[in-house]
Amino acid sequence: MPPLHGDPNSDSTPLPILNDAIMGNIRDPLQRLHKQELPPWYQDIEEAIVKLVQLGTKISRHSEAVEARRKLKAIADATPPLDSVRSVINTQLIRNTRDCVGLRLDCGHLSLFLASVDGWLRSCEEFILKQPSIRTSSNISAFEDAYQELIAAAAPHTASESYVPDDLLGLFDNLGLIKGHGS
Repeated sequence: MPPLHGDPNSDSTPLPILNDAIMGNIRDPLQRLHKQELPPWYQDIEEAIVKLVQLGTKISRHSEAVEARRKLKAIADATPPLDSVRSVINTQLIRNTRDCVGLRLDCGHLSLFLASVDGWLRSCEEFILKQPSIRTSSNISAFEDAYQELIAAAAPHTASESYVPDDLLGLFDNLGLIKGHGS
């Protein structure tokens, strides 16, 4: 999976790598939680999530988007320690314990990551609304359209099609985030 930080000598990660890293940090633990197969609902919502992430990285390019950039950096900073913990689990624990603890780590990692990405996307949306220079109807409607697409794609897979959470963690929980976890 591409790093979220990119080149340590650079202030930013190239956007395609950043987009891939964010999607990988969602897809990889989800895949492990569901026995190496992505759940069927994920394929239906992935395109909308990719659009949201691409919009977020586009907005985060603006130097004035301080809060969005701060949240994006926090997402990047949280990932290496989780990778270190995964390494300890894989090398130091016996198989049964390793599997159990690994699943718990994946669930926690995915929960933290989804909540962090959602916070970052919301701050990007707020930036668009507050910044007159980029506050165009196309920028505002792009986020609204992507969220509507996400909700529409997820609705057939939720317990109640009349209510679909509009935050990523709530949505994934509603769709069965830990279904493959066995708890």
